[in-house]
Amino acid sequence: MGSTVTDRITGLSTSVAIKAPVQAITQGDITLYGLGVQAGGGWVGSLVAGNRVLVKDQSNAVENGIYIAHATGWRRARDFNGYRDAVQGTAVPLASTGDRYRVVTEDPIIIGSSEIEFQLHPNDARVIPVTSRATMKTYDVPVGYQFSLEEGGRSGTFVVKSGTPPSDPQEGIYVGLGNGNYAERVWEGAAYVEWFGADPSVDDNTAAYDGATSVLADGALIRWSGAGENYTGNFTSESKSFRCDLNGATLTPYGNASAIRMEAVSTTYNVVEATLLPGATEFTVSGVAYMAGGSIGTLWDGATRATGGDVNFETVEVLSATDDGFNTTVTVVGCLDAHKGANAITFEHFAAPLVAPSVENGFYLNDDPTVTLPAVFIIGAKSPRMEKMTARGSIGHAFRMENCTHTQHKDLKTEHPLDIGSGNGYGATTYKCRNANFERISGDSTRHAIDISDTYGTNRVETVREENAKSTVVVVAHNGFGSGATVRDVKYKTSANARGVANSSQGYNDALRANHPVPLVDIDGVYVTYIGAITDADVNPVYIDTDGDFLSVSSVSITYTDDTETADQDSGSAIVRCFGSYKVAHVENAYANVTTRPLSFDSDTGGAVGHLHVSGLKFEKAGGPCLIKGYDLTVDGVNYGEINSADFVFDIRQGMNVQRHFSIRECRPLSGTITKVSPARNLDVTVLNGHVQPIGDQASNAFTIADLGAIPAIELFNRSVWFRIDSGVGTGTITVTMPDPIVENGHEIRMTVINGRNTISVDAAANSNAFTVAADEAANVMSVGGKWTKISSNTV
Repeated sequence: MGSTVTDRITGLSTSVAIKAPVQAITQGDITLYGLGVQAGGGWVGSLVAGNRVLVKDQSNAVENGIYIAHATGWRRARDFNGYRDAVQGTAVPLASTGDRYRVVTEDPIIIGSSEIEFQLHPNDARVIPVTSRATMKTYDVPVGYQFSLEEGGRSGTFVVKSGTPPSDPQEGIYVGLGNGNYAERVWEGAAYVEWFGADPSVDDNTAAYDGATSVLADGALIRWSGAGENYTGNFTSESKSFRCDLNGATLTPYGNASAIRMEAVSTTYNVVEATLLPGATEFTVSGVAYMAGGSIGTLWDGATRATGGDVNFETVEVLSATDDGFNTTVTVVGCLDAHKGANAITFEHFAAPLVAPSVENGFYLNDDPTVTLPAVFIIGAKSPRMEKMTARGSIGHAFRMENCTHTQHKDLKTEHPLDIGSGNGYGATTYKCRNANFERISGDSTRHAIDISDTYGTNRVETVREENAKSTVVVVAHNGFGSGATVRDVKYKTSANARGVANSSQGYNDALRANHPVPLVDIDGVYVTYIGAITDADVNPVYIDTDGDFLSVSSVSITYTDDTETADQDSGSAIVRCFGSYKVAHVENAYANVTTRPLSFDSDTGGAVGHLHVSGLKFEKAGGPCLIKGYDLTVDGVNYGEINSADFVFDIRQGMNVQRHFSIRECRPLSGTITKVSPARNLDVTVLNGHVQPIGDQASNAFTIADLGAIPAIELFNRSVWFRIDSGVGTGTITVTMPDPIVENGHEIRMTVINGRNTISVDAAANSNAFTVAADEAANVMSVGGKWTKISSNTV
């Protein structure tokens, strides 16, 4: 070896670049003492005193370096013992093989203080080709050597490392070697399930999946290699989040299980309070419980629905928690949205929720009719995502999330489920969640393409397509519990009694319904094509069966491919049908070529819609008029063709509250009568040539009809009032008590009896002459000398 030369600029000598060769190297932790064989030594026989040994694998890396072997204690070599003896890149050759080991620790290096790491020089690493892991295990090679494995889906490069490998039963990442060391796969980015033995040709890949989830870290990206291949097995993970990229592969579950299921662990606590009200920001659980901010949990008060099944869950995010040594007070992010108190309240807490688990880019296929569990299932997660997936065959719910916050379903399709009975054949669903988002969801022959149940916060649905709807395309509050949703752009075809956007009260009893309004349902764009004729069908683009605060419906249409038939007005089909009581409701731009009742706001709980505004309503043929139970009603723009069972457009009936204001403008055509009003006290309606203007309430001087209530005299002031009696009153003669005319002469009204069922009889009185209005007769009545007098009439 040449003489040592000192560089006058850096002050380093040439011996820093390449050290004198060593006679031995270590492969693990050793004792720096004696000449005998050690488990971590790379020598097979005794050392000779004075041998140079590269010690590179100490558990305390400060001890690494070049040593001189001795029968007693070893000492550092003189060329690896000083301040300037090593820098990043210093090479140490092994005399027997010529292999070089480089210092990779960053400068400055202080021997005796710095942790020094050595790696085999890339140009010197021995790459040994092998065709199986079994062959790999027969080699006794030093640390740093590599194996090039060619074993089907397990193929890859492994580097030899010292010590015992981490547990890896399927040997996807770590392979134990016969010499006590192990080989570790060289990889970054995605881990492939085939590394762990997954194979499309085997009946069950569950063991391979289990092997992958056991060794991979939380948050790892797992990928399937076989685009177009079908893998059978159950991918299940508890307490770990994974990002699963199917890469075009198809999954089939093994038995009645989910193809992919990721779930966080939960603990249930008893809540001290007997009642929790909407708007509450905290609650108390019994006992001392550690609940970190950012964790999540679900409150439940033990409520069940009459038909069976648990209801009234609410998932919240924990802001903080404090204890007093006996109980723990939990503060939530924001506040509670739902009333709790039907029974004892519990809190299911997920101390370590999954973070951003995802499943994407693949297919689910199952033809076993006994499988009812979700195809893809995530429980107890923050920001879970399912994207670019298609499910086909036997499923309960295709893409289901439970006990999650900020969920994302995107670009998902559910096709031809084998069973669409109750609880089966669902597409993308959330249950016991908060802040759900659905985007570009499609279905073909599903029961529900989207089902949102017990989900609070801000929920949004955008762009939904269903080729053959069987029940309801989008359910925004299944069982009646949740915050509702904003829904945009739903298109579907059906030949069944299918609804477009709906919520359901099937989970309610009376007490639950009173305490759980669905605050917001905002719908813009529902377009239905019904294959066939109406024939007493029950098809509703929008169907609302809960109480709430605000209902907005715009751009809704239904078109029957066979428009030759008409339906009975009570058969159920309507463009918008609402059985609940909403404080404010808007319906804008609604169309049907054929319908039964164009609109039906008919509360089944004795309530009524509040401030209802209708504009841009158009229909060609209807079985009956719009049915409205409500007050403060305004209609701007109605364009209609024919109504089968009546010649009026709006049937206004008394609900829980009396009708106060009823205004119609721009109703075309104006033939026939615009409204029929079931009389009620304090009714405030005035009709003028198809226009109705509100006037102040009148509680006295009422126009009275037997058994029906009264219409105030002020309502009769305008000449063009159309007062009607129809079949809803019954048969026989109805005696009418008239109020005093507003003016002595010239107060004209029109009284009409339709359907040939009744006769109106007005008895002689101080303010009226005696007269009758026969069945199917329209009479013009005028005040003359302060008395009502029948002037003329015609048949209707």
